[in-house]
Amino acid sequence: MVNKTKITTFCSQKIFILLTTIAILNILAIHARIHDLKIQGDGRSIFGIERFGFREGGMVKLEVKSFGMSPLPNGADINTGFTLLKADSESDSLAKLESAQETKKCLLDTDENVLKESKWIAPSDSKKWSRGWTHEQAIKKDEEGLYQVVFERCKPAGESTTVSFELKATFYNVDSSGNKDYLTAGESNLPTLYFIFTILFFAMTIFWIYCCRKHNQFVHHVHMMMAVLLMFKAMSLLFHAVMYHFIKVHGQPIGWNVLYYIFAFLKGATFFVVILLVGTGWSVLKPFLNPKEKQVLMIVLPLQVLDNIALIVMEEMSPGSEAWLTWRDILNLFDIICCCLVLFPIVWQIRSLRIAAATDGKAERNLNKLTQYRNFYIAVVAYIYFTRIIVRLLGASLSYEKTYMKTLAGELATAFFYVMTGKAFRPMSNNPYLRVGTGSDDEDDEDEFGLDDPIELKPQVRKNAEEKSNLNNTSDGVEMTGINDDTAMSRRESIDV
Repeated sequence: MVNKTKITTFCSQKIFILLTTIAILNILAIHARIHDLKIQGDGRSIFGIERFGFREGGMVKLEVKSFGMSPLPNGADINTGFTLLKADSESDSLAKLESAQETKKCLLDTDENVLKESKWIAPSDSKKWSRGWTHEQAIKKDEEGLYQVVFERCKPAGESTTVSFELKATFYNVDSSGNKDYLTAGESNLPTLYFIFTILFFAMTIFWIYCCRKHNQFVHHVHMMMAVLLMFKAMSLLFHAVMYHFIKVHGQPIGWNVLYYIFAFLKGATFFVVILLVGTGWSVLKPFLNPKEKQVLMIVLPLQVLDNIALIVMEEMSPGSEAWLTWRDILNLFDIICCCLVLFPIVWQIRSLRIAAATDGKAERNLNKLTQYRNFYIAVVAYIYFTRIIVRLLGASLSYEKTYMKTLAGELATAFFYVMTGKAFRPMSNNPYLRVGTGSDDEDDEDEFGLDDPIELKPQVRKNAEEKSNLNNTSDGVEMTGINDDTAMSRRESIDV
């Protein structure tokens, strides 16, 4: 109990420090999500900016000001400006930009897949640049689709020339009631979708608390942390729904994004901590974390802080700038690192259980625990693969009106993973999830991820493990004779999974 209290206090202190840091950063990032982009000294010849799905009657408002080029062309031909490029999906939009860059094709010289009358080409006289450009256009019946504001510098060419400008873009659709909808066509249903999942996760939280109270004699600290995780998840979904509602109605989140960022951080950090603690067997199989597990925990938490800083910066900046692309890469990198790190303690626990199953006299019980943790490892890997890879590929390939399905798939996968994990580790005396067969047919089908490779114990390691097991059994008042090397080897071969 003392060790559990120390671990809880240690984690609480670290989490409090990190939470204070992220809260301060969120307060500083109080600005709403806006469609303003400021480019300074950018040497790229072509890049995409904002992307939006328009329905019939949608409006495009573009305002370019403070346009400049360095060095000045000095009478040379100028073919530089903005256009609205139409695409079938996000991946198609990226492919068209890459194709234009590779083939040196100038999108300003063609009307193919370009919204009519949406081009602006900088005047040859640089004195006229200060006037800027303002454009407003309604989307007609045959013009619906996904459009992206694209900047291209066809002439003058070369990396030595840089451009600077400020762009304000306002996009919205008009619903059947004549109200403005500032969300892209595929995201218009997100407020409702997030609110539905909010109700679902609140219901899961209530049910989990009910299960814990019903079987309170089998409740451990990790079960309480699972309840906290469910609460943070539900709250982050709630504020995400509210944030998107205000963006849909007013075009700005009006401060609700700050609350979402806070609970998104709490949810993200708690999620990885819970996965790590469940994977190590903390408070269920052992009351402490070993030094290696503490190191992983202290790496994951700061990475989650940086991950959420990247999320805030991305949300507060408009796509298109090189800084936005850099923060996007940082967000993806830190997220993948955290996902990989939490797998190590699970693998260590699986190996520890297999060694214990091969050396002590409680082979059947350790085999049950081993199967439980191996299935948990596979579930975590599948969840990470689906939410970090499959969902993103799905979102990039969907049409502009169905991009909400990316969010739907991700949240359904999260809910399913939470349910399966809760079922596997729920507080019960006789958990039916642990009742597994030990026949040879089952063994042949369970060789995934290299977790079933035979473990050859060194004689000294096996001897130490046997002595430790006998000592523990003697201290508990239970007589148990040690097993010899031949018996241990025979048992290890018979239970090798």
